[in-house]
Amino acid sequence: MLHTLVDYPDRATTLRIMELTRREAVAAEELPPPARLLSEHSVFAARDEVLRLTLADSVAEYIAALVEATRRPAPYSAKLAEWLRWGASPRAAIAIERGARAYAWLHGRDYVSPEDVQAIAPDALRHRLLLDYTAQARGVTAQTCVEELLGQVPAP
Repeated sequence: MLHTLVDYPDRATTLRIMELTRREAVAAEELPPPARLLSEHSVFAARDEVLRLTLADSVAEYIAALVEATRRPAPYSAKLAEWLRWGASPRAAIAIERGARAYAWLHGRDYVSPEDVQAIAPDALRHRLLLDYTAQARGVTAQTCVEELLGQVPAP
């Protein structure tokens, strides 16, 4: 599961969204159906391709290190040790791996890079970290923690 950070729009943007969705609702009645729907077979075939991408042991280790650093942050960062109350579970590692695989596949590669992991990690980790109350009171966010984490855990 990924959790993309999306803040609330301002009032003017909200009004534009309302107008756009109203226009889309009217236009949808006029649009022809799509020329081609994806079959269930196509979706499963794509998933199989994603899962077959090469994931080097060093990249898998990197994913595991990122997740472990949320649980035992002191060796990586005094800030993280102060900020984090609870780290990510093994499901975070699974989410990062699957997300990084899909990210690489969508970018036309047959292998997963550390950059793919770094692109996905914030969305996979933000909602899985429990910050210390004092850190929250100081304005530290889960995004701040993830940025510190990515800056401190060495990539292969």
